[in-house]
Amino acid sequence: MDWVVWVVIGAIVILVGAAYLAGRTRAGQVLAGRSMKGVLSTEVREAMSTPPRVVPKETTIEEAARVMLDEAIGCLPVVGADGRMVGIVTESDLTGARPWLSLRAWAGSEAAEEAGPAALDLERLRATLVEEVMTRRVVTATPGEALSAVVGRMMERNLHHVPVVENGVPVGVLARHDLLGFLGRRA
Repeated sequence: MDWVVWVVIGAIVILVGAAYLAGRTRAGQVLAGRSMKGVLSTEVREAMSTPPRVVPKETTIEEAARVMLDEAIGCLPVVGADGRMVGIVTESDLTGARPWLSLRAWAGSEAAEEAGPAALDLERLRATLVEEVMTRRVVTATPGEALSAVVGRMMERNLHHVPVVENGVPVGVLARHDLLGFLGRRA
């Protein structure tokens, strides 16, 4: 795991250094004067999005898709009756089940009509619950965890989103775009 952190640090240093030398990006200028160790040892709570938008496990995938589209988010932590996370549903979970189906089709666009015979299956799929397609073994983070550790896990597993939990309850989400926003706010 230590090698992943060093790879992340190395990649960031190289990219930031090149950008700074070129003098063309704000990120390079912002980070050039900062210690990379300081940036990467920042706690997750400083970069995560809060509050997380969650859905109960009884939500249909059509409803989940509508929430994702309406709120322009890529994942939804799924919770049980007690509010504890039982899984996560992502764009990939919804579109990966049926490659011909896009999130826009879940939302009722013309894409479903263009899908031909597959559209016959659309009503059954729309009624499917998120608990049937969600990822159950979720990689999570805690608010006080070092950002570098979570970034390492995200890179290692090619994750775009990591739910942040306290005592099993989602309190935030750390997404790749949150990392970019965090670097911009540090200016």
